[in-house]
Amino acid sequence: MIQRIQSVYLLLAALLVLAVPVAGGFVTPDSWVWYTPVKVAVSILAGVGCLVAIFLYTDRQRQKRLVTVDLFLALALAGVVLAAWVAASAGSSDLWPSGLPLAAAVFLVLARRSVGKDIELVRSMDRLR
Repeated sequence: MIQRIQSVYLLLAALLVLAVPVAGGFVTPDSWVWYTPVKVAVSILAGVGCLVAIFLYTDRQRQKRLVTVDLFLALALAGVVLAAWVAASAGSSDLWPSGLPLAAAVFLVLARRSVGKDIELVRSMDRLR
C-alpha cells in the first residue's frame, strides 16, 4: 500500500541497502575472504525484508517486528562495511559506501515510528466504537 508514508520509507531503505554491494568502494585485505559473501547476504536479507514489510500492512505488529529486524540487519551491514574500511586503510576517502546502510537505518527508524503511529491510530479508533 503505497499511500502510507512508511511504504515510501521502506522502499527507500530497500534501495539503499541493496545498493551496498554494487557501491564497492575500497579493497579489503586478502585474509578477508568472508567479506564479500557476508556483505551480499546481509544486504539481500535486509533489502528483501524491507520489500516484504511493505506488503504486511494488514498485520501491523508483524510489520513493526520485521522493520526492527531489518534495522538490526542494516546496522550490522554498516558495521561490516566500516570494519572493512578500517582494515583496508583508515586514511582512504572511500567511506561513502558505509553511509548507505546508515541512511537506510534512518529510513527504517522513520518507518518503524510511522507503523507505531498507525497502530495507535487503529487502537484509538477501536475505542470510539
